[in-house]
Amino acid sequence: IEKNTTIPVEETISLSNPVKADTLELNLYQGDFLLASENDYIGTLQYKYNSTKEAEEGWVDIKVTVDMNGIITIEGADMLTGISQSVKLIMS
Repeated sequence: IEKNTTIPVEETISLSNPVKADTLELNLYQGDFLLASENDYIGTLQYKYNSTKEAEEGWVDIKVTVDMNGIITIEGADMLTGISQSVKLIMS
């Protein structure tokens, strides 16, 4: 989500596994720098497929929502099965 975006906001992207796997893992960062290592690490989202997927076979829609209180919800939904998993991040 772009810097200075008015909240509440919701954005969705589609991702796939780059190699044969049963899990899609996303490291989550907060910051404005181009390199992830220069931003603040805030957590990891692991989306577990219902079976092992060949490379680029498992597509997941990732929806990021920031509500009026700054609570971040990240949801992953398998595009084939519709099964979803989510996590809420509450900053302190």
